[in-house]
Amino acid sequence: MRKRMSRLARIHAAIAAAMCVLSPAVPAQEPPGQRLADHVPAAEVPLYLTIREPGKLFAQEFRNPVFLNALKNIPTVGPQLENPQLDQAKAVLGALAATEDMSWLDMVQELLAGPAELAIAGPNKLALSVRPKDPARLERLHSKLLEFAEGDATQKGNPSPVNRFEHAGQKCFSLAPTEFHTILDGRFLLTGSEQSLKDAIDAFRGHKKTEAPLAADAGYTAAHEAAKPETREAWAFVNLEKLRTMNGGLYVPEEYNPLMALLFGGWVEAYNKAGWTGLALSWKDAKPSLEATMPISAETAAGPIRTAFAPPPGSYAERPLTVPNQIGTLSLWRDLGKVWNVRDKVVAGPAQQGLDGLDNGIGQFFGGRDFETGVLGALKPDWRLVVAEQNVAALNPKPDLVLPSFAICVGYDTKDEDFRQRWVIAFQSFVGVLNVVGAQEKAPAMVQNQEQYKGASIFSAAFLPPAKATDVKNDADKPAEGVHIRHNFRPTLTIAGDKIVVSSTVEMARAVVDSLTSAPVSDTPPDSAFLEIDGQKLGKIVETNKERLVMQNMVEKGNGRKAAETEIGSLEALVRGLNHATATASDTKDRFTLKLSFDLNQAK
Repeated sequence: MRKRMSRLARIHAAIAAAMCVLSPAVPAQEPPGQRLADHVPAAEVPLYLTIREPGKLFAQEFRNPVFLNALKNIPTVGPQLENPQLDQAKAVLGALAATEDMSWLDMVQELLAGPAELAIAGPNKLALSVRPKDPARLERLHSKLLEFAEGDATQKGNPSPVNRFEHAGQKCFSLAPTEFHTILDGRFLLTGSEQSLKDAIDAFRGHKKTEAPLAADAGYTAAHEAAKPETREAWAFVNLEKLRTMNGGLYVPEEYNPLMALLFGGWVEAYNKAGWTGLALSWKDAKPSLEATMPISAETAAGPIRTAFAPPPGSYAERPLTVPNQIGTLSLWRDLGKVWNVRDKVVAGPAQQGLDGLDNGIGQFFGGRDFETGVLGALKPDWRLVVAEQNVAALNPKPDLVLPSFAICVGYDTKDEDFRQRWVIAFQSFVGVLNVVGAQEKAPAMVQNQEQYKGASIFSAAFLPPAKATDVKNDADKPAEGVHIRHNFRPTLTIAGDKIVVSSTVEMARAVVDSLTSAPVSDTPPDSAFLEIDGQKLGKIVETNKERLVMQNMVEKGNGRKAAETEIGSLEALVRGLNHATATASDTKDRFTLKLSFDLNQAK
């Protein structure tokens, strides 16, 4: 029967594993033949991670107050940072570090100097290799740790938690049924089973040859070359085919949001058919950036979905719109005429029939034009979306729930004068329909207006203000009911040169015209999509509507007021903690790349 682990040994095992996994790494790469990837079979490893300098990353970025603050604002993570076991772990590390006359943080940085490598083949099937700065110090601290663990067990009358054994003259140790480790030629080597550790020792010593190692895999090699891991803090290779075999899934289902399918169906297909993905992490000064790369096979590239969604060579998304009080902006290359032609291949289930009905209905608003060729086909692929705060003080009346304003901008063929006029007629007809429906529901009517602004024609509609009732007791006018959410919207159509802008307010329409007419011309990066989000502004939206959101939380979730306020407060802190985030997507003939970047530094 295996000996029980002491409390001290359990803490050590947990912290050692956590630090090695959470401290991502790459300047000093292992030489060929000494990499973990040289000695693990490609067919057995769905996930491989290499970390350049894990100790440095842990000390400078993971423990950065800015990053810790962002973690604390995540409801499922924040409470774990207050776990008493973390304090116990620091005490153990502090006691170990004291034997070398150094702080626990300095000790961790030395022991995890890097590089570090982790290969995972399944539950309890892993191999971890970490290089320390000073192998001799690693030996001393390891011996002292075992001494601490055994001393603690003896003091409590428990059996020793340390299991010692040898393989090929190499001293090996185990502190748990699924933890086996050794210090091999100056590196800390850990596996999930005794036999795996023995096999690793034989492989690194050259006594056993690994057939078809991961380092020789074509997907691994392509991902490695694309990521340039020598310039990154961490890099990972994920064998998607292997993971799907193990988990029986990891595909995006056939039926999902139809709008998302029409906008991003090409990327979903790329993911579902990709055999692997490479993940590269860059992280400096509280600015983490994660880049994911997936291959596009020749068969997929020539298929109808990829052909419809991917921009042709030399075509990119437009420069993003910029407006005052901006919350977020999106620029997307998407030829919706071509996408609509393959909608049956990206949209499944009842939603597909709904789109077919939409095809006939919307065409009527544009004088009977064919929706695919006469409406979507007449639009350029330069789609842009921008979202911004509304000026609350200028809202009259002010809705109980204040929403941000938004605008969608797309180019069109100016030679098609009839198309331009059809947009105006369609907008006016749409407002007329809303008035008819609104009258049946006793909603206020919408009044249409038209104006010229910097050469652009702006067509808008606004709801009449709500009826007021007299408060006899206070002799004051107040709305008979709360101000409806509809008063956030003043639907607007703008024709500005070769651009069509549909926005939720007139103010947003003017701001977009300003952006279109005054922004300097700049080189467009080779991206098919760009997204930018301001977490501070998004948090302000939550703050503005906090009381309404708290009440909604109490009604929908049955929470007490204090619990509801805490939950909404956490939501506000979470989005503010993101501070600034961007995402870019790049499509080439044989590769799709998605990059997520965050600046966690709070604005002063």
